[in-house]
Amino acid sequence: MKTCYLCNDPFTATNTSKEHIILNSIGGHLKSKELLCRTCNSKFGEQADKELSKQLSFFASLLQIKRDEGENQIIKGGKTKNGEEIHLVDGSKPVMSKPQFNQITENGEVKYSITARNEEELLNILKGLRKKHPELDLEDAKQKFRWNEKYFDEPISYNTTIGGDFSFRSITKTAVNYYIHTQKDSTQVKHLFEYLKDKEDLKIAKHFHPVKPAYKREGNEVIHLIHLVGIKHSKLLYCFIEFFSSYSFLVLLSDKYEGKNISSTYAYNVLKAEEIEKNVKLKLTAQEVKDFYSNLNLEDFKAITEKLNRVMAIAQKIQTDKEASNITQRTIERVFNKYKHEPKITEQMINELSHEIALAYVKFMHRGNKD
Repeated sequence: MKTCYLCNDPFTATNTSKEHIILNSIGGHLKSKELLCRTCNSKFGEQADKELSKQLSFFASLLQIKRDEGENQIIKGGKTKNGEEIHLVDGSKPVMSKPQFNQITENGEVKYSITARNEEELLNILKGLRKKHPELDLEDAKQKFRWNEKYFDEPISYNTTIGGDFSFRSITKTAVNYYIHTQKDSTQVKHLFEYLKDKEDLKIAKHFHPVKPAYKREGNEVIHLIHLVGIKHSKLLYCFIEFFSSYSFLVLLSDKYEGKNISSTYAYNVLKAEEIEKNVKLKLTAQEVKDFYSNLNLEDFKAITEKLNRVMAIAQKIQTDKEASNITQRTIERVFNKYKHEPKITEQMINELSHEIALAYVKFMHRGNKD
């Protein structure tokens, strides 16, 4: 009978769980029902996996990745140069983190300035004001409100930190899961189980960016990758993991490995939502592994910057193409809503639609250009 490798409880109809070897929240597709029970899976999800997911959610939303369950989250924490906090909806649409409300007194008269993100939010603010000013006419106030939509014309900065105890435990779990899933064995990694249960502190997962790329990157692909290596004569078992073709890690699963030679690779294109083949050229010696875990490689900063710049350029193209395709649809809805009582499409409607679409595209193509 199959059992959970962390707690040894047998799998039953009530405690079986679907374990994503790469987190579902970042577009992971590879999964198994023969790794962790529901309790262990849930505990890991609430701690280590949650932290890693939070750290990588920026890329998941920005790239509009597809996943088995749930939707991409709002990207929070953006800042303008003036310190205003901005959120990104659907990975690209900037919105205020909260409505703005100001009270101004001029010549003894009290005036209110409200900037809301949607009509429902505006109505709630107005209802709150009416408690203080019962004479306030909500419909009249709504009619005086003016909606304005424009392209954001200044940079938004985000700080992301990838790493820490919880995240490295989650990354190690990915490596352990992949080893057990592919090799149908847990004996060579069972010494790591206490670490995964947060009962032991190990330094076996570390940022790792080879000077020479471990594999060939094709065009605009963005992938998650796991590359497992077992070397019998040097007693090494390690796993190279990369998320979003950007953040790479080395996990030393064992330096006392007693199994067979292994070279197993899993690669998943998160943009096309499909598994692909990758030829990974990465074979480390015991001395190279020892040196790596004892030294800080300054070349990492250069390597990760180059990879991040590449992925950000891909994300920008995705967002640009998405907005271009949405312009026509939004304009059609706006113009035809204006003439919704017309019995048929008129030449005036067609001319207005053509003009509005052309104007929208001009604004889009010259966004940020104030000249």
